[in-house]
Amino acid sequence: MNLRLNRVRRYGVLVLLVFSVLPAFSDSPEADEHGDARNPPVDPGSIALILPASVERGTVLRAFVVAPQRLVVEAISARLTRPDGYEIGTHGWRVASADHEGDLWQLLFGIGSDLAPGPAAIYAAITFSDGRTLVIEDQFEIGMRGFREEEIALSFALTSLRTAEAERRAAESRELWSILQTTDLAARYHSGRFIEPLMQYRRTSLFGDRRRYRYADGTRVPSLHNGLDMAAPTGTLIAAAGRGRVAMARRRIVTGNTVVIEHQPGVYSLYYHLERIDVQTGQTVDQGDIIGTVGSTGLSTGPHLHWEVRVAGVPVDPEWFVRAPVVDTEGVRGALSAVP
Repeated sequence: MNLRLNRVRRYGVLVLLVFSVLPAFSDSPEADEHGDARNPPVDPGSIALILPASVERGTVLRAFVVAPQRLVVEAISARLTRPDGYEIGTHGWRVASADHEGDLWQLLFGIGSDLAPGPAAIYAAITFSDGRTLVIEDQFEIGMRGFREEEIALSFALTSLRTAEAERRAAESRELWSILQTTDLAARYHSGRFIEPLMQYRRTSLFGDRRRYRYADGTRVPSLHNGLDMAAPTGTLIAAAGRGRVAMARRRIVTGNTVVIEHQPGVYSLYYHLERIDVQTGQTVDQGDIIGTVGSTGLSTGPHLHWEVRVAGVPVDPEWFVRAPVVDTEGVRGALSAVP
């Protein structure tokens, strides 16, 4: 991971007007302008925001915030914004402290495959134990990445899955979205790389494919494919990509038998179209545990597993976490070494 130590800036009323979710820095009523033993003064230059110079769309932006040990960081919330008005939020979590006389937090953002390349910014609001808050910001570039196009013809039965029972489908969508938007800072289950959930398979669709569904009446509807389709015989065992808590295990209209696993704050893996579900909501599973079998339930044209990963609600290429750990210990060392 190529890390860049960015210039840290202090922001005031302008940030409050444009970005009211993140309050500007303010001193605690208990401290004077020089601080005291309980509330040491905060030098904005002592807080480092470290992030890559560019990130491809459809992947993950990993950033670090480093603060001196004398400043006790209580929480970090952050927003990713673009000039076109797009913005999305996340929460950081502590990944190291003390050994570098500092406090280090990791932030993960999913970079949507549908975002246009161009500039973007990260605003991080750092809340200290005494209630003071400092806002820091820096920019990066969203890089270009191409995706395939495909057209999928649907039978009358599959067409009805996308067009009938609209109220129920909407309710199921809201339920899943609520889960994927939940960031439980205590959810620290898996820190390493993911494994692929199938040992043997044939890849039939890729992450980010630009799809057109052709309904039985000839109508064509565009769609984004947010995961990997892994074709395998019905009954093939499916393994958990990483250790985690089962956040959903039930049948849905479009995705069929569905399992969702929470691995770290805001990081979820999803498994669709299962023939059989072998886990229950609330259960903790280890990496490699069997969670079900391959099937063709829901909107499916043949037996396969749709495997998806979401970060802060945004679908990202699952292979990113096969290549890189959820908590980047090498990146942690790099972040610490980048700060005097």
